[in-house]
Amino acid sequence: GYGVTAEEARTCDISGCYEPIARARGNCTIVAYLNMLKPLELVFSNGVDPLTGIECGTRTGPVGSFTTFDSFYAAYISQLDHIIESAITVANEFEQYLNLINPTNVYSATIESSLKTAKDAFHTGCIYNLSSILTAGFATAVDALMAVKEIVYDTGMMTLEKLWQVLRSNWEGHETLRLKMLASRRKYGNGIEEVDRYAEALSRFLGNKVNMRPNSRGGFYIHSMHTPPRYYLTHGQKTGATPDGRRAGEEISRNASPTMGMDVSGVTALIRSATRLDSAFHPGDFPLDVMLHPSTVQGEDGLAAMRTLLAVYM
Repeated sequence: GYGVTAEEARTCDISGCYEPIARARGNCTIVAYLNMLKPLELVFSNGVDPLTGIECGTRTGPVGSFTTFDSFYAAYISQLDHIIESAITVANEFEQYLNLINPTNVYSATIESSLKTAKDAFHTGCIYNLSSILTAGFATAVDALMAVKEIVYDTGMMTLEKLWQVLRSNWEGHETLRLKMLASRRKYGNGIEEVDRYAEALSRFLGNKVNMRPNSRGGFYIHSMHTPPRYYLTHGQKTGATPDGRRAGEEISRNASPTMGMDVSGVTALIRSATRLDSAFHPGDFPLDVMLHPSTVQGEDGLAAMRTLLAVYM
């Protein structure tokens, strides 16, 4: 997807956790970890982080100004766009000095193109010098957006202003509504057309926004649908309550996977949701976590079912 030859693709290595990279011809740094729920908070608070009081978003307008879900969703995309642009600006500033701050002398001696050009392998010495932006909370963000649509725009249970008050109070006094939203099946991973359509749109936005933008190391950016270990916990700790029924500080989803425990319609529905996303928009990697009871894959029939799941995913 980013220009490697067919032979390079077939002989790639795995770098880091899941990331495929052309063997001895490429490198990839990780320059940002996106919290996909933070733009939602910034829409409610008009660009000000509720946790710190710092204006770190863009001014999308007071929460009461979004008269349609389309306008609310557009504001979410605007906040997400602002965060990505800020991350890329910072990364371009520091990555141009990567060979001075963190030289890779021994590694560079193993890379042919680095030796030929006398350039650090993690600066401009490789053929493919990639900078990756990773994602945490993708599915939970989709779930939260769908919850806003249901609570405010589809059923009119409450206004956006009232919903924001409820979230700021961490659902205090509204436990019945919280449990209702937590139990709602309008969540990513259940093969529901409307939910998966928004997930697909959000996936495409991330890929189109990030992929192939030039970095400051003679290469370009790629997007990764990958959440590093613990970031689904630490990002969650820095995020308030969200409309999908999640309480403040709780964990958020990881990788291309559903929010934990929210895929309640079976593994076939989960695979249907995951494969609705085009993995080509996430060339960094596209891991999906699947939980199966051992009894479902026992025996010849179980192995055949497992093989089919893997084949469909691939």
